[in-house]
Amino acid sequence: MIKNIKYLFIPLFIVSCSSNKIYRDIDKSVNSFTKEHNHKIDLERDWNPTKVIFQELKDSLTKPTNIIYIFLWESTAYQVAKVDCSALVYDQNSGKKLYIKGLTGFRLDIKNKENDYSDDFFVQNFILENYLLGKTDYLHTIDKPIFAGSFAFDRYYLIEINSSTKNVETFRQISFDKNGNPIRLEDLEKDLPWE
Repeated sequence: MIKNIKYLFIPLFIVSCSSNKIYRDIDKSVNSFTKEHNHKIDLERDWNPTKVIFQELKDSLTKPTNIIYIFLWESTAYQVAKVDCSALVYDQNSGKKLYIKGLTGFRLDIKNKENDYSDDFFVQNFILENYLLGKTDYLHTIDKPIFAGSFAFDRYYLIEINSSTKNVETFRQISFDKNGNPIRLEDLEKDLPWE
């Protein structure tokens, strides 16, 4: 009987290990980035949504792993300890985007249709499109906090994991005008009356 129980745990261990490999790669990349840039990336608060997300997506992503993961804690100036989050997972092999809302209470809501969360994921989609075009420097020129309002603490974490690349980028708040164009702080300063 004990011998049979031992064999039951082997498949569970294998499934658990394969789904957590992406998480381990993300964790290693984040730790390397933290050491290299002396900048802590906060992917874990009261819970670890990244670990849960990739456990949930283990059957949705193609092999070999080739993903871009863009994560955001949805904090505000008044609720810094809030544990809501959102993430976009882009599977570069299939071109599929998965939109994830992590809600207080440690629940995930995963959608694979852009229009389900199109407004909520506007910035993540913008970051992804520009990153894929190699415009990382451009993204860093527009990620300056313009308003000290409710979302001044937002920081987007982009993590790319594949067989040849393990890359981490962080972006601060990106603001847009009413036409959906990014606002640069330098452009606003030119229009100030005392300049």
